[in-house]
Amino acid sequence: MDWLTDPISDEAPCGPDLEKTGDAEFIEYYFAAESELPERYLMPQVFDPASIDYRKESTKIEALLKRSRDLRLLSLLARFAILSGRVKEFAQALESMVALLETWPEAAHPALPARGSARRVALDCLSSTPWVVMPIQYLPLNGMAEVTLRRHQVATGEASARDGEETSTAAQIMDMLRSPGNSAKAAATQEALSRAAAALTKIADICTKIPAKQMQLDFARPLAAIAQAQELIASADPTLAVWAGDAAAPETEAEPASTETAAGAPEVILRAPSVSGASSAPAIESMAQVKVVLSALEAHLARTEPSSVALLLVTQARLLIGKSLVEALETLLPAEASKATVDFGPASGFSLSMDRLKALASETTETAETDTLSPPQAPSLRNRADIAAQMRAVEAWYRTNEPTSPIPLLLTRARNSLDKDFEALVTELLSKRET
Repeated sequence: MDWLTDPISDEAPCGPDLEKTGDAEFIEYYFAAESELPERYLMPQVFDPASIDYRKESTKIEALLKRSRDLRLLSLLARFAILSGRVKEFAQALESMVALLETWPEAAHPALPARGSARRVALDCLSSTPWVVMPIQYLPLNGMAEVTLRRHQVATGEASARDGEETSTAAQIMDMLRSPGNSAKAAATQEALSRAAAALTKIADICTKIPAKQMQLDFARPLAAIAQAQELIASADPTLAVWAGDAAAPETEAEPASTETAAGAPEVILRAPSVSGASSAPAIESMAQVKVVLSALEAHLARTEPSSVALLLVTQARLLIGKSLVEALETLLPAEASKATVDFGPASGFSLSMDRLKALASETTETAETDTLSPPQAPSLRNRADIAAQMRAVEAWYRTNEPTSPIPLLLTRARNSLDKDFEALVTELLSKRET
């Protein structure tokens, strides 16, 4: 839609507000389309992306956009795109919103300042859980229906499987994600997710700077889902970089965001910085550096967030450094560890029981790590984005150097708990598991 930023007329560059003028075609289509969006993504079955005829919807929306440059229509187009599993088109719709806001920040409909509330509603829809966040979680990351962020979260214990939900092991998902035949699709998904994250960030930034009506938008949830999906793709192929954004401005411990009340007066809300913020960490190069980083994370969390679940998980990760598989199993699976057996298959009949594995672990020769270089420096930790970046760096080191270690699993779990509040954690920690 290269024509989107072209003025419709000199007097009204964005054309008329078709809702305000009571345009029959706009009203008949727009409100019917909004009402057809799913109220819930699980009904109780997972929403079927094929139920959306994206080409039909996009054709109708583009026809209306040629008459009126309307952010509501672009927001609807973006939601139709991601609900139908079209991540590239999702990114394109968001980029079109950026272009329209950059060119006509006040004139784009709903126009400012008069229709600020209507504009906010349209933009807030981009952070909707059933319309944006969950479709990203269920998005096939390399074209295979089994390879989704949601399935990986269930496989690693980050989320509980719902009744009737198909599951796979984390290893199976990673094997499929690494499939050479689907690598091009994984790369395309990674690129589209980066474009979407950049566009969402830009939309929020532009809206804070429009003189006629400044708005503070909160896209933390979709950005977090995008970041998690990208990290999963990057863990299978490190050459596919995660979007890092503009890392210029450091975050504060709690940044005020203003939102409008019904009376129109600003209400200040304190929001914790999201782990989806732009931050990266240098690659870990040694076990000594792993120890320094985990100790720094533990100390920082103990000082700033003593009630954090992440603190407990980081402590457990540190305690498992250099430990054998036997010790890891006994720590993380105390009720099942005694049943562990290395089986050589029915043909040989050979097996190593847990007792034998423990005996072998005690016979292992321990070699002290020697490091002729200067001791690693502790990382600078300003906020949760920095904490998450350091965790990702340690996870990447273990996946390359010691893939059998449970430490990456613990850190992934810790990282994904950073943005959760007490209510969400209680629900998760006390959820009943099926046996």
